[in-house]
Amino acid sequence: MYHIKNDARSKKSANKIVEAFSNCLKTTEYEQLTVVQIQKCSGVGRTTFYRLFDNISDILVYQIDKAYDEFFGDNIRQYKDPLEQTLVFVMKNTDILNNILLCNRLDLIRKKFVVKKDNIIALHSNDEKLDVIQIDYDTCIFSGIVIGSLMAWYQNGEKESVKEVYNRLKASLNGINSTI
Repeated sequence: MYHIKNDARSKKSANKIVEAFSNCLKTTEYEQLTVVQIQKCSGVGRTTFYRLFDNISDILVYQIDKAYDEFFGDNIRQYKDPLEQTLVFVMKNTDILNNILLCNRLDLIRKKFVVKKDNIIALHSNDEKLDVIQIDYDTCIFSGIVIGSLMAWYQNGEKESVKEVYNRLKASLNGINSTI
């Protein structure tokens, strides 16, 4: 877990650590990366690192959460289609996607969907016909589709626009739907 206080000094130190983490991943595999390497590259002390982060994977979680909060803010419904909104978010944050893939931590994307699933349930809490189990299924399927699509987009050189990826996804889903 990370523990970034809402003060300029903590945020500045956290940003240095995130930048150092990203830089270290360019030369060192995630499994081989140490706190000492990140700490030296960032210029922050070991005590500061552990005051802000419990471990190295917390840096990636912080990076995802920070970008997510900056992009979506309080208005999670900026787009009519949540799939398009999610694609825009991730494709605008390719540095984070790169770190996720380098660390083999696709599970963090799915965890973010699960956290936001609870917000969706809260939005529909007055709906008497709310099927919470179906929302669980939908969340798992949606996160799998998004993760798989983003991996294909990334592995193919990030050449397609959001609209092109979105259209490919819709075509794939329509094809799947027609076979069921």
